[in-house]
Amino acid sequence: MANGKKMYCYTYDVLMNNTICEKEKLFKIINNMFSEKEKNVTKFENGNKVFIFQDSGNNYSLELLKEVNEIEVEDGYMFFRIGRQKEIEGALKRNKKTFISEEILSKEQQEKYDIEICTYILIDKRNGIILELFGQFAPSIKTFIDMMNSFLPKEISNKKVSIKYKNILTEKMIESFKEDGVRLGRIEYTYNIPSARVLNNLGLDMEQIKALEELDVFQVEIKIKNRPKVPLTKLPEKIKYTIKAFKDCAKEIKDTVVFNGRSGKLGSKDYSFKEEEVTYPINITNNKKQDNLIIKLTLDEMAEQVYNKMKDIYEANMSKVLEYIK
Repeated sequence: MANGKKMYCYTYDVLMNNTICEKEKLFKIINNMFSEKEKNVTKFENGNKVFIFQDSGNNYSLELLKEVNEIEVEDGYMFFRIGRQKEIEGALKRNKKTFISEEILSKEQQEKYDIEICTYILIDKRNGIILELFGQFAPSIKTFIDMMNSFLPKEISNKKVSIKYKNILTEKMIESFKEDGVRLGRIEYTYNIPSARVLNNLGLDMEQIKALEELDVFQVEIKIKNRPKVPLTKLPEKIKYTIKAFKDCAKEIKDTVVFNGRSGKLGSKDYSFKEEEVTYPINITNNKKQDNLIIKLTLDEMAEQVYNKMKDIYEANMSKVLEYIK
């Protein structure tokens, strides 16, 4: 089963005395943080390392994954998994067939293990781009950057060094959909109406119109779509023409219109003419088919899948992402 998620794109700055300096300083900070001299750092046989720390009453882990499922992370990237401990007292597992609830870990296991929820971070070292695949209720990029700022080595912290991140925002995502769109699912917009009587042409009779006139009706939300599970079109030229047509419409419509569709090999997402966060849909599966059996992925297999999909989607759109930050 595939879970639809969003991959968020960020850039960052390293500041020294409020002056932007070379981004490479971040990697020096990370290497210092994961030094084997640090008592909270554990190194594993495959070269991966984990840093355990506490902040504001929360227990966190930050793993530097140099290898995922026996595949080495490419030199141009750094791959991380951030985990936050989840209180086991508020969690349970439920049998899908009997619906009987049970504790997630046995009492013996609770002595040995913690439950964590995690987020994956991939950094393009060459271009200074941070990619985030955020787990629900898991720590975010803010936690990652806060960690960097909290564990600056003394020789750097004395120089008032800090790291700041920001979302990559653009109005050009819609242009990407216009040029590369392969499926247009629906169009939505909000329209201001002078009177409820205009709805008479949309299937309402005078009884409903009179009822609406007693209310403070100001706007209608219009959704344009085909039959269930049937898109408006899969023809790129029609998608391009439709977006161009709406680009020239009245401002009150243009400011609210949303196109839901798919471009290239990406999943469906919403596009608008407004400045928006640069995100890319990404489908993560939690099982695989083997010998006609459905088998759950291991943690290593899941990490490998996340790494490959984040990197592949980013590299397919890298030139556009870099254009957005110019």
